Amino acid sequence: MEWIKNLEHKRPGRLNQKWEEKGKKLLLQAIEKELDKVGLKVDFSTVNEEVTRGASDLDLVYSGIENIMSIALMQTVTKSEELNVTLRLAAYVNAIERIYACYKSSGLTF
Repeated sequence: MEWIKNLEHKRPGRLNQKWEEKGKKLLLQAIEKELDKVGLKVDFSTVNEEVTRGASDLDLVYSGIENIMSIALMQTVTKSEELNVTLRLAAYVNAIERIYACYKSSGLTF
């Protein structure tokens, strides 16, 4: 995540933080209007800023890592079932296949 951030010379949180905040505030305003139509008065203007704040850099890093790890776990479980081997061995097989694919796409062959 740090490498990607450094390549782009940007903080990922800045890219969408304000957009998320605005979207959450608009959602709360829409809910207020709909509740007002049925006679329920609700004022979300006093809602804690924590509710409407956008994602921080740390939130984005954790989210990205969680996504990467869950995909890797699914691939490992699938490979384990496919080859009827342990999860550990399946993880090794996946790693070797990825290295092979990277070398192959770079034009390196064995």
